Amino acid sequence: MEKYGGLEVLQYKDREPPRPQNHEILIRVLASSVNPIDWKLRKGLVKWFVRLSFPVVLGFDFSGIVVEMGDQVDGFLPGDEVYGFSKRGEMGA
Repeated sequence: MEKYGGLEVLQYKDREPPRPQNHEILIRVLASSVNPIDWKLRKGLVKWFVRLSFPVVLGFDFSGIVVEMGDQVDGFLPGDEVYGFSKRGEMGA
């Protein structure tokens, strides 16, 4: 989304996949949740507490498949099925 508002501000767009940093994992997301915080962020109800930098991709929780890993990641392999949540303060699941 590119601004605060109702459902009309939600957009479906393709974007370039991010490159994982040293301690990060790139995951092909197969499912993501919609939580109360997501619609509150969209409407701008908590902008006094959480200020968004637009454009923004909502979502914190995810499940999917490991695609790529940073150089310093251990314990995961491409193709592993995983679930989790974005690091604190970051969205985009």
